[in-house]
Amino acid sequence: MSRVVAALCVGIGTLLSFETLSQAGKCPNLVMLIDRSGSMLWNLSGNPQDTAPVDQQRWTIAKKGLTTIINQYDGKLPMGMAVFPTDNSCGVTNGLKVAPAYNTKQALLTALSGNAPDLTANTPTCSAMDALRQNAVFSDSSRQQYILLVTDGDPYCGNYTICGGGDLAAKTVTAITNAKNQSPAVKTFVVGFGGALPAGLKTNLNNFAMAGGVPNPDAALDYYPADNEQTLVASLDAILRTVTGGGDAGGGGSMLCDDSCYSNPCPNPSDVCVQGTCKANPCASISCPAGQYCFTDGSNARCVNTCTTPCDAGQRCILGECKADPCGLMCSPTAKCDTATAQCATDPACSGVLCKNHQGCFAGACKDDPCSYITCPDSLECVPFEGTCQPSGGLPNKPGTGGSLSTGCSCDMNQTHSHHAALVFPSLLLLGLLAARRRRFLTS
Repeated sequence: MSRVVAALCVGIGTLLSFETLSQAGKCPNLVMLIDRSGSMLWNLSGNPQDTAPVDQQRWTIAKKGLTTIINQYDGKLPMGMAVFPTDNSCGVTNGLKVAPAYNTKQALLTALSGNAPDLTANTPTCSAMDALRQNAVFSDSSRQQYILLVTDGDPYCGNYTICGGGDLAAKTVTAITNAKNQSPAVKTFVVGFGGALPAGLKTNLNNFAMAGGVPNPDAALDYYPADNEQTLVASLDAILRTVTGGGDAGGGGSMLCDDSCYSNPCPNPSDVCVQGTCKANPCASISCPAGQYCFTDGSNARCVNTCTTPCDAGQRCILGECKADPCGLMCSPTAKCDTATAQCATDPACSGVLCKNHQGCFAGACKDDPCSYITCPDSLECVPFEGTCQPSGGLPNKPGTGGSLSTGCSCDMNQTHSHHAALVFPSLLLLGLLAARRRRFLTS
């Protein structure tokens, strides 16, 4: 059995090393291009005679769904916004309501509130795409570029002549294709809004999505459907997880893209990366006596005892003290200790939470791994996301107390002597496979 465990450790170690190397890429720019034509005031099934009650309007549902996603992903990638038309008829400019950048949440929500649809507004999708793709924000070749097109109808501009006239759906396909073919490439995700779209419109949306180069891989439709608020949020979440490399929608996981010090070393080698920002190591000025080490969460620091003495049954040594621990190990990210079964179980609070590299989700929040700040004494290793320094493989119980509270196999893959609990490995393996799948999708 020990040989099997050792082989598993080696395999996972190789996978983690590969993933670490692939995680340093910059996060992509994502500009939301939002349709604010008059039909966005209809209900989902479409009513061309008059507007729907406010709470049933497509715009209200779109605003709620976009707000949910903006709140979830703010600070995780550069996000911006443009709308069309830019007037109450068929006008379009290549300007942005919000330029793509980190932490644009408030600006994005303000833009949503200040650009409600107008009944007289048309749907100049082809000219909006043509104008937006030429904006200078897409000229950064060091990161991938994406447009998220959210629309509820066919391109239409009444008696106005746009994109040279003719078949405006075909002209929209051309505009989206031109964006994909320019350098750097700007790929387009398409979210089709409405629960009762006719077959012809679905065909157009499928054509837009295929032209954009990033069609929906998980459904019969090539575009991402938004038949109600729930499917809109699910579609938007799937798209955001795709561009950040975070795996399938609905699960936990870590982002593969990152502009922060989690993936890029701090200019001062003695600094530590705390919540994505370089800071002086709080342990730098602390010298601990023999049998202790400096523990820090990145903000505060103190000397604690090493864990080298076995604890009684039902306890585990945590940060130098024997404490009750039914599961007998530090649960992996997105999991928590179920005291009823004495097993680590999936934590529902982490469903949908996406964390930066070197972070993990615990109780619904992204937490840094203190082991990246800690140097354990020789021959000891750090328990990930806990910070305990203990011997490789954990500690047995005291003689005569029965059982064992060893924390599983030891894979020393962290320069600060990191200890990885056995339950971490299946989730990391799945994350690696999902990441590889997404990379193949994005490069296809």
